[in-house]
Amino acid sequence: MKLIGPLQGQVAYKEAQEEYQPAHGATFQDLVSFVTQRYGFQAFPRLPPGAPTPPILAFGSGKYTYDGMSFAISQLIMTEGGDIAVTITTEQAEIVLNDLIKGLDENLGYRLAQANKEKLIVSNIVVEFDRGLEDYMHQMSNMVDAINATLKNRPRFNLKRLTFGAGDIVQFQFAGAAPDPMPMMEAADFVIERRQGAPYETNRYFCSAPMSTTDHIRVLEQIEAIARG
Repeated sequence: MKLIGPLQGQVAYKEAQEEYQPAHGATFQDLVSFVTQRYGFQAFPRLPPGAPTPPILAFGSGKYTYDGMSFAISQLIMTEGGDIAVTITTEQAEIVLNDLIKGLDENLGYRLAQANKEKLIVSNIVVEFDRGLEDYMHQMSNMVDAINATLKNRPRFNLKRLTFGAGDIVQFQFAGAAPDPMPMMEAADFVIERRQGAPYETNRYFCSAPMSTTDHIRVLEQIEAIARG
């Protein structure tokens, strides 16, 4: 397996509002100003005069810089039920969240460090396997041949997506305001699917999993080794 590169890492900390809320409260302006300045976000929430504080605060195009480390933060999403950082790898995203907790506790009186937290992780990477997934599974390859033998005047079909998960298949439908991504992270599956726009002969796949970027790469290597026998 060849790692082409990580695409995105998301890490969320779920917390109960009553466990982390500052005893003296925190204004919308104080919170947004602190987070925007700390990470240099170019996109940040704006509140018209008299409007209520929205349940989801989304920041975009920021940067983490500290102790010789620097990387981009594509998104930081703050909700009443937790916070989500989106970077290139999950390891980077977790660094951002831990820094956010430290900063909010020390500067705005939050109690995030002592709050009970549930961590959610989703990593997206692109890899190339030596062969197509269907070629590793004799029975699956025969299924593909049966389909193509029946199809007439169509491009050859191949296995496009392999998904592992728990519980029911969840379909998310949103309308109106920006959705809370936390439920999508909670329901995340382990997915291997053909990379959009890449020719099939490259055997390039988009992969998504509810695990760290490092663990994700290791498990994909194990899966290919198992498939080879």
